[in-house]
Order: sequence, then C-alpha cells, then structure tokens
Amino acid sequence: MENDNYLQKAVSWAERKGFTKIKSILDEYESPKAFTRSGGEEVVQPDVTGVQMGTKHYIELGMKTDKPNNLISKWKLLEMLCQRNEGKFYVLIPYGHKAFVDRILKDNNIHAVTVSI
Repeated sequence: MENDNYLQKAVSWAERKGFTKIKSILDEYESPKAFTRSGGEEVVQPDVTGVQMGTKHYIELGMKTDKPNNLISKWKLLEMLCQRNEGKFYVLIPYGHKAFVDRILKDNNIHAVTVSI
C-alpha cells in the first residue's frame, strides 16, 4: 500500500531526527495512543509519535483526501495536545500534496512544522 510506504518514510525521518520511543500505526511498531471524542464514535490516532528531549511530538502525513473535515479536526486536536505539552506538531508532505496541505493549515489556523518527503 502506498500509504504504508509514506508511513515508513515518516518513521525513518523521525529516527534520523533523533526521536526516541517512536510509535506508529504501522504493524511492526507499537501503536500510538488513540483518542475518542466525547460522544464516543470518532477515534483519533496519530500516524507517528516520538519523544525528543523529554517532550512528545506528533507526526502526521499530509495527503490529499476527499474528507478534509476529518483531517482538519484530527490535526486541530493534535496541535492542541502539542501546545499543551510544549511539543511540536509535524506534517510530512509527499510530493504533489503540498498545496492541499498548506491550504488546509492556513485556512484553519493550524500551526505545524511542514516537511517535504
């Protein structure tokens, strides 16, 4: 699956940047903690998490989707968690998805460090 290839690139990026305790939704890694919205139906799980200098950071893949509202609500939650815990929210963007991701981040006032992969 193409998405697994990008997830592996995200994990490799985190390892190169010195993150420890890396968790990912890939099968060979421990899964990151999932969050359930009050009301109970929607589950939000980050693509990758890692710890750097004692602080937890969230790493997401930024890819075009037909359901941007789900992506926006997920990213807003992860950004809020990062702000509360003084972590960083990273969005790794594969080639061809940058304009979409930049528009989503700007239009919804989501603060993230973007990285092209």
